[in-house]
Amino acid sequence: MFLGDASTLLTVLNRRLPELGLVRYVCTETSWIQSVLFWTNIRVGTSEIVLLQSNITVNYIKRKSDYVHEPISRTGLESIWRKMIELEIPAMAFNPYEGMMAKISPTATPFPYRADNLWKIQSYVEDTRHGEKYFDGNFERLVEIKTRVGSGNFFRNEHSFPVKPYFNI
Repeated sequence: MFLGDASTLLTVLNRRLPELGLVRYVCTETSWIQSVLFWTNIRVGTSEIVLLQSNITVNYIKRKSDYVHEPISRTGLESIWRKMIELEIPAMAFNPYEGMMAKISPTATPFPYRADNLWKIQSYVEDTRHGEKYFDGNFERLVEIKTRVGSGNFFRNEHSFPVKPYFNI
């Protein structure tokens, strides 16, 4: 997601990463509130009123964040993608921090640790290893039940079973 219009995105990316070959027709401009729908797995274009409905299922997942201080080479990125395919990790998000963010003083925001970081990488953390051992083969079944029946609450216990992310249901 780029916070700006498609023309600016095309200008920046085609100047700095021309090998991507980004073209206008693959860019979708949308409002911030419509991007909330996208990140909630609701089709962009749906009325924002749907966010006020209490029957929206919220799935909580555990993510891992890594802060990048030096650019990752093309070979490095290809290695990351191969590993993602091998481990069947469906998504990884890169949050850029350089550019305009670098011009803002670290004391001017409640986000001071971003000064020397180029970007943050977020990925889904597989949290089943402990559960599989502890529940002796029943862990997947219990997670499936929790996802279908009680994914919107943690049964008042944040250490309860995790739920499956949207892309696994």
